[in-house]
Amino acid sequence: MNPNLRYAAGFLKALFQAKFFRQRTPFFASWALTYRCNSRCKYCDMPSRVGSELDFSHVSKMIKALAGRGCRFLSLTGGEPLLRDDIGKVIDFARQNEICVKLNSNGILFAQKVDELRNLSALVLSFDGPEPVHDSLRGAGSYAGLMQAVEAAKKEHIPVSFCTVLSEINLNYLKDILATARQMRVRIMFQPATRTLYGSTRPNPVAASPKKYQAALSYLLAEKRKKDSFILNSIGGLTLLSQWPAPLEVQCVNGLLGCRIEPDGEVRLCSLTARIQTALETKDDDFEKAFDSLLLGLKCRDCWCASQIELKRMSMFKWDAIANALNLF
Repeated sequence: MNPNLRYAAGFLKALFQAKFFRQRTPFFASWALTYRCNSRCKYCDMPSRVGSELDFSHVSKMIKALAGRGCRFLSLTGGEPLLRDDIGKVIDFARQNEICVKLNSNGILFAQKVDELRNLSALVLSFDGPEPVHDSLRGAGSYAGLMQAVEAAKKEHIPVSFCTVLSEINLNYLKDILATARQMRVRIMFQPATRTLYGSTRPNPVAASPKKYQAALSYLLAEKRKKDSFILNSIGGLTLLSQWPAPLEVQCVNGLLGCRIEPDGEVRLCSLTARIQTALETKDDDFEKAFDSLLLGLKCRDCWCASQIELKRMSMFKWDAIANALNLF
């Protein structure tokens, strides 16, 4: 069977078992391998966090546990995961265990490490707009590193996509952002810069004004309705995102279909749960015990992660989200 169809069939099976039999499967797992980062983005406070990191022997143990429990998609994030010296070994080991691996990166180190990364299933690069805008949000030279990463990934036939965080600084550049994505043949997902810094409870200095943000989402929805294949969000997903900053209550499917792993191996529903309810956090050497202890049915009012919203909508059997996602496999 075509690998893409096999993974799609696996997801539908996991979804059916989760929805109708409450069988937990971490089909999609997100793992922050490190809080360290070589960027200082204005909407993120993750590098200020401190904590230990699992060494490769413990990482490999966790990957085996994930694979044994049915994980088939692993998103490696941070911080900047390319700062891990063993990142290539992590990716190779996950692929050996039949897990697709997506890497979320700012791209700065990708070109120089590409020889270690050839087994990647997909690369997601943060892209905030034209060079002056992108560098103003992330630091001088960030845009050049991003473009080098796209070129290096395409040379190795690694699928690339962009993630754009919509902030007060880049809302006026959506046409430019989409034009670049089309020109480079790279698909793109949008999500808002939230009221607090990512990884912190401190106010976000670049959060957009609701009026400007909603105008931007109206533009994206109009483009998506024109069948713009370069926008990765579904129409329903963009419609939900357009409600920001009003509280959004969508029932979380993590704990049933996914989870979040912190650098020290702690297993959570997601990165937000620490400030929602500390009882949702769980730390244990036994991954299965930790995963099974996660609370179910949480309706998070603060979840503006576009990929999570798409997953939630697919779990509700929303056809537009499922059809939209099939293009990703």
